[in-house]
Amino acid sequence: MPPIQPGLCALALVFAIQQCDPAPFYLFDEIDANLDAQYRTAVAHHLRDISSGDGDAGAQFICTTFRPEMLHVAQKCYGVRYQKKSSNVVVVTREEALEFVEGEKQEELGPGEWGWK
Repeated sequence: MPPIQPGLCALALVFAIQQCDPAPFYLFDEIDANLDAQYRTAVAHHLRDISSGDGDAGAQFICTTFRPEMLHVAQKCYGVRYQKKSSNVVVVTREEALEFVEGEKQEELGPGEWGWK
């Protein structure tokens, strides 16, 4: 039997509430961080499916992640760049986002800094 995924149980509750009383958008901060890869993929595909909206407008999901599974189904990717003591949000390609989360494109960061430079 696979180990219990508490994060997955919490997400199941959120998705059940969402199905009964939907909101127009949801903001999730690293909901996939503590999930195994197979569950991250399943959650990502579920978000894609319920955002497509089966005849409705569908809900919009804004997710922060450092895992590639969410990026593979994302319609749009954004990066936060920290330059000259200021953060800027920019649209990035899926490939740029994947390179970042996979650690291939990171530059050396100073203390307390993160994101694209």
